Amino acid sequence: MLTYTFAKGSGESLYEQLYDRIKADILTGRLAAGEKLPSKRTLADHLELSVITVKNAYEQLIAEGYIYSRERSGYFVSAMDWPLSAAAAAPQKISQLPPRPTWFLDFASGSPEPDDFPFTVWSRLMRQTILEQGTRLLEPTPYNGAEELRRAIAAYLHQFRGMTVDPEQIIVGAGTEFLYNIIIQLLGREKCYAVEDPGYSKISQIYAQNGVRLVRVGLDEAGLSVRATTIRRASSCRSRGGGSCCAGRRRARSAASSRTTTTASSASWAARSRRCSPRTRASA
Repeated sequence: MLTYTFAKGSGESLYEQLYDRIKADILTGRLAAGEKLPSKRTLADHLELSVITVKNAYEQLIAEGYIYSRERSGYFVSAMDWPLSAAAAAPQKISQLPPRPTWFLDFASGSPEPDDFPFTVWSRLMRQTILEQGTRLLEPTPYNGAEELRRAIAAYLHQFRGMTVDPEQIIVGAGTEFLYNIIIQLLGREKCYAVEDPGYSKISQIYAQNGVRLVRVGLDEAGLSVRATTIRRASSCRSRGGGSCCAGRRRARSAASSRTTTTASSASWAARSRRCSPRTRASA
């Protein structure tokens, strides 16, 4: 009969402790493949546990393939394809993460200051939303985001930014990378994109990964300073593979060069004609 001791108040439930001990016995070979396990009620009575505790432990072991059940026969140990030592079979404790450094001002994460975050208001609104929405919260979200959120964003843009935007024009996505990839798909990779400098470095990385041209625009007290920034199009008119000029710029330069050559040739011919004309010689 399987005999185990359990630590109460350890933070680990009884069914998890029972699962861990039976699993360790299987992996170390103490319980051989094909060996029959006690019934749920028998093991529960022997260990002074509830039947539901043993049931949960057995079901977890079945789900992970350590044991299997036969109808009207009971539970049996599965054959393991790999031998493991007792140390490897023992449950591994997750080491604590090292403490995060503290900064006077942290601009890297974009997270709000914990001391200023309205946790009380947040929890109250969460409870209110759960009570009002109920099972609707478990329904799949539309591809462009929840309609209520898109309507709220449209109302905010109209009230505080003076923008009239239809909620159907708003896309709510799971993170910056997803949304900026959509922008590139909508506008195209042949465009030149401007980003704030200094700004969120992740945006520049996303543009670089997509192979699009990028120009950094400086900031002033009002935001983007297009006037104060000379847009460096040298990089935008270079091809991605080297320093050759893009086709559109080459055509423009060729046309301009052709017009300049033609104008110069015409002026030179006209000067020579004036010098050689009869009227010019008579005047001389």
